[in-house]
Amino acid sequence: MENEFFQRNRYEKGMLLTAEDQEQQQAYHVEKRRLLNRLAIGSGVVNGFSLGTDDDGTVLTIGAGLALDFAGREIYLPRTVRKKADELLPSTDHFEGWLRIYVRYDESAVGEAAVLPLPDGSHPVIPNRIQESLQIASALEVPADGVELAEVRIAPRDGLPVIADLNPCSRTFRPALFSVKDETKTAASGVLSVNLDRIPDYEGAFYSREVSHGLGPGANISVITAVLDGDGDSGCVISGNSELFGCPLRTAVKLFPERGSFIAVVRPHSVQNGLLRLRWYARKMEDGGETPEEEEPIPNEKSKPENQEAEPAESAFPESAEFLLNPSVAFLRRGQTVKYTPIFHNGISGRDCRFRVADPDGGTIDADGIYMAPDRAGVFEIAASIDGLPEISANALACVLSEEET
Repeated sequence: MENEFFQRNRYEKGMLLTAEDQEQQQAYHVEKRRLLNRLAIGSGVVNGFSLGTDDDGTVLTIGAGLALDFAGREIYLPRTVRKKADELLPSTDHFEGWLRIYVRYDESAVGEAAVLPLPDGSHPVIPNRIQESLQIASALEVPADGVELAEVRIAPRDGLPVIADLNPCSRTFRPALFSVKDETKTAASGVLSVNLDRIPDYEGAFYSREVSHGLGPGANISVITAVLDGDGDSGCVISGNSELFGCPLRTAVKLFPERGSFIAVVRPHSVQNGLLRLRWYARKMEDGGETPEEEEPIPNEKSKPENQEAEPAESAFPESAEFLLNPSVAFLRRGQTVKYTPIFHNGISGRDCRFRVADPDGGTIDADGIYMAPDRAGVFEIAASIDGLPEISANALACVLSEEET
């Protein structure tokens, strides 16, 4: 819809209605229903979609069912269908290994209807219905608009592909995506789990479900993850390279800016089982990730009089001059302190830094870079600039843990 809010038609006797009015009427009900689907329910299989194979494994049977995709669209299969194993292959080449079976929403224009004659005297005929349907497909990784049903292992037998193993997916819903955007919210955090008992991809990686970070759509979102090691008071949060703490795995995050969500991927260096818990932190950066505008530098006491033109100053530092804050990400309890130390590179050294906390209620930091966490959990941005050179700046994050995490 063009408008930010929903609009519905208002009718009066004698009103002239156009095709656009009728389309608007349909769009109102369709979009509002899909909004409720994705925010109140989420995405996943609602009912049905049972799976099985025949005795020789050459045919996959998919029962009737209903599912919802990430956009709240209904994926409906009215009757049982059968798919041959060779129809599941990603290409015409020989394939052996694990594939994910999924369904996705589809629609097409059908039917015929005549419209008013054109100036040239022709009588065009156009489709007058939208047929809603679905696609049943397979891939190494399920696309974002697909709903996964099962994992199958394809193996050759007598020169033909057969389904050697079938692992139906759990019928749990993902959290609702496209969450309502809160303009005042700049940070969020949560815990997600990655099931290491599932079948990894061909490179040994495990993927989490898609998670809504709650900060709305946009590419100016930064998401980091940390490994939760242990439970209760004996647990700890490992950020950065977890291998240094005897946790042999690597993690990464993939952001979906259009949907306001992300997925995490884990690649263990050795065989592991069970659920791996990850604490995630999301931060909305200002102006698409650019550093917020810094305060004006303090005037030099020996500055020239106002009526005298200032000569253009040439920077004494190369364009590649930069500095970083260490640590780049700090995990703290409420009221705990940490010192952010500037690390200078490429020609900058021995300069004074100015520190500030971007959030008004995000804690305090003094002139020496000692930050004190506030009495609330959250992710807060620490900004620093070089005295007299506001165009050179650095940023870091302070992740204040909740009571359950400490």
